[in-house]
Amino acid sequence: MLKVPKFAQEMMSRARFDLSYTNPNSDPGYTIWIRKATPYTYASTLRAECERLVAWARRNYADAEILECPKDTHYCNQAALVTITDPVMQKLEKFMPKKEK
Repeated sequence: MLKVPKFAQEMMSRARFDLSYTNPNSDPGYTIWIRKATPYTYASTLRAECERLVAWARRNYADAEILECPKDTHYCNQAALVTITDPVMQKLEKFMPKKEK
């Protein structure tokens, strides 16, 4: 049974799916936008969080990759685009906010 670490749960709480994105160079997976924790978080911090998430997903036999991540910090809601495949994403998606109707 795959245990999802606290940092991954927290990151998924600020993530949302991007259903329109298609990357011809990567395996089919779930593409998600992950926002910075606060508008004042550095872009480098967001990149480090995403790299940690990708490394954890790969250790658990999923293909994962950072597709886009801001290089410069702007004090607004910036986000990184990450793709992760099953079986890891099946465990992570339950920590994402539910879509409001």
